[in-house]
Amino acid sequence: MRPESAHLNEKIMVNGRIHLPSHQPASVEVQRGMKIVVTDGKEVGFVGGVVVNSHSDEVTCILLCHLPVTAVYRLIPIHLIARVEAETIYLNMQFDDLETLAAHSPI
Repeated sequence: MRPESAHLNEKIMVNGRIHLPSHQPASVEVQRGMKIVVTDGKEVGFVGGVVVNSHSDEVTCILLCHLPVTAVYRLIPIHLIARVEAETIYLNMQFDDLETLAAHSPI
C-alpha cells in the first residue's frame, strides 16, 4: 500500500518511457491501450495510463485496466515488467497475484 501523500507527487499520463535493465534499446515507450500479459500467458487487461513522478518525470508505475472494464485500476510497479514487445507488455507475475497489486485511488 502506498502512503496517501504519494499521489500528490505524481501525475497520470497517456504515455511515457521506461528503462528496463535487460531491454535494448535502453528505454521503451509505454502507452495507453497496450495489452498486458502475465507469466502464465493470460492477457489480463491493458494500460490505462502511466504514473509519472512530478519531480523526476520518471515513470514509476503503469495502470492496469482489467478486462472486462471495471472501475478498479491496479498499479503495476515498473520492476514487475519483464519485457515489452510491439504493443504488448509482459509481466513477471502470475495471474493469481494481480489482486495483491495496490489499487489506484485518484484524489
